Amino acid sequence: KAKKIKAIFVESSVSPSAIQRISRDAGVKIGGEIFSDAMGTPGQIEGGYDLGTYDGMIRHNFNTIVNALK
Repeated sequence: KAKKIKAIFVESSVSPSAIQRISRDAGVKIGGEIFSDAMGTPGQIEGGYDLGTYDGMIRHNFNTIVNALK
């Protein structure tokens, strides 16, 4: 709360319950789901790119973070 964090993010391979609790307790929004050590499913298209590729994963994370911090 003291740092006035704008958003926190859910990691795709971890249960979101802990982040949801932190979000409620700190009064900060959840900015979306990002990928860290796991990519999306091959063929899962979002925004014109495949989340199952490294390039698609990075584009997804970048767009998710940028949109959450606007």
